[in-house]
Amino acid sequence: MIMTNFIGVRFPGDKLRSARETPQLDVSAAAFLTVLVLKLVGAEIDNEPALRETLAAAYTPLAALPNAYRLYPVLPNIVSFEMLLATAESHRPRNVRPVYRWKPLWTPGWNENKYTAAELDGVEKSLVVRVALQNPEDTNYDPLLHLLGVEYDDIHSSNQRTQLKVWPTLKAEFESEHKGYTLTTVTARDFLVMALMDRIEGKSGQDTVLSRGMMRCPELGHRTVRDNSYVGSVYSYGGRLYLGKAEGDACRSEGLGLSAGEADT
Repeated sequence: MIMTNFIGVRFPGDKLRSARETPQLDVSAAAFLTVLVLKLVGAEIDNEPALRETLAAAYTPLAALPNAYRLYPVLPNIVSFEMLLATAESHRPRNVRPVYRWKPLWTPGWNENKYTAAELDGVEKSLVVRVALQNPEDTNYDPLLHLLGVEYDDIHSSNQRTQLKVWPTLKAEFESEHKGYTLTTVTARDFLVMALMDRIEGKSGQDTVLSRGMMRCPELGHRTVRDNSYVGSVYSYGGRLYLGKAEGDACRSEGLGLSAGEADT
């Protein structure tokens, strides 16, 4: 009997089958771009060819994970959020408008409930590499976005299924199936790094990261602004970067990003 894998067809009890083709990731190209990013943020590199080789070797097992989508570095917080943003903006194409930044959330000192500089800078102390995972379903939105159409948290919904409740289950399942790897959410800092990599490559429009939907940022959490609760969201439109807000309702175009990397030993 000839068996054919009909992508997108599933029966009750089946695990979801991918409706998207997993891209073939170029670890050498990712390593090359990573070195360029490091140099742009001021890192000193003793032996560039050796570093590229080491990075390519670190990226190789990540590229082989299911639904691997984008390889990228996570920079230590000595590289501040503001430095990352300024570096990405310094490579903004001439025909693209400057970053949009919703000040009540994204500008430290703007109001008492804004994100602080320490929160925006994150907690990572060293350089690591990770891979953003694509949503296996063809949602018509950015492949980076997961849990679309689901409320963010209990503040925004009494529904038992919220993004913040479901995401830990996805993490546990992934880490159980892939020993030695961790699953985290993609951060606003990661978004800036990916945007910078896109700009270095000369990508534009819908080829840029998060150009078809918004990514909520659970690492920063929600804030109350003018008696309304918001969580930070990031996206790009026409190549322009947006640091915006999401109300946390069940919006089809607003999701979480998921990222895999090697577990600390």
